[in-house]
Amino acid sequence: MTKTPPTPAVEPSDAERSEMDACLIRNRQRPPRVRISVKESQRKGVRKHSLDTPHSDRTGWHAMLREALGTSSSDFVEATLGATFAVIDPKGSTPKSYSAALALFGALAPRDELEATMAAQIVTTNHLSMDCMARAATADTFAKREAYINQSTKLSRTLLSLFEGLGRYRTGGQQKVTVVHEHRHVYVAPGGQAIVSQGDGGGLLERAGQSHALSAALPGADTLGIALSGSESFGPEAVPDARRDQSGRAEGAVERQLPDRASHEGISRRSQIGDEPSPTGEGYH
Repeated sequence: MTKTPPTPAVEPSDAERSEMDACLIRNRQRPPRVRISVKESQRKGVRKHSLDTPHSDRTGWHAMLREALGTSSSDFVEATLGATFAVIDPKGSTPKSYSAALALFGALAPRDELEATMAAQIVTTNHLSMDCMARAATADTFAKREAYINQSTKLSRTLLSLFEGLGRYRTGGQQKVTVVHEHRHVYVAPGGQAIVSQGDGGGLLERAGQSHALSAALPGADTLGIALSGSESFGPEAVPDARRDQSGRAEGAVERQLPDRASHEGISRRSQIGDEPSPTGEGYH
């Protein structure tokens, strides 16, 4: 029976090769994280795992451990890592999980022992939350899955609180608020055409009655009392919508019913001269 030859692997594209080369350069620029190896020994029939350096420079390795935890105390490093690794891997036989935990310590970059303590809680909480999610994915009953998911949710909230606490400790509880001022000018052209422009002369932003309503471009315009209809009143008025009907009038526009000019003049003249007859004997009607 002849064996089928294996399918050749697909070569990466030029774009993928370019991105991989860039990733290799960035990876070499990142600072190396401290690693740990596990040394197994047996004494009086009992196997024991102890942490050890992965290379021959023990002094430099201890210095990197202290730097990863932001301390100069080797005792603090031993106690903190011992408690952390007891949660991550109680059996103490997986050096990769230890090195991964130390990589997270390096990312958090604690500056002192208090930050290192909070970092240890972040590392262990993250591990337990992921472990609960993994158990939920393989649970054989809905009740077990729900219980694991609930526990993972609680741990995730605790993790977020730890991050916030670490941030407050580093900033002294102070919050930085950035305020950006944006200046806009409003011009009311003849005919009641309102134009909004940027303060830096960047051109027109909105023109009432064309693209959008001015109230959408200028928040709070109605509270400023800007007349947008061309009348002499300075009270807040509705702005014509951009949509127009066939007659050219904006839909939903508020119109003021003003008396005709001729009738207005006639009323004024009546109020001034009354019903006096004209020289031809005809009264004003």
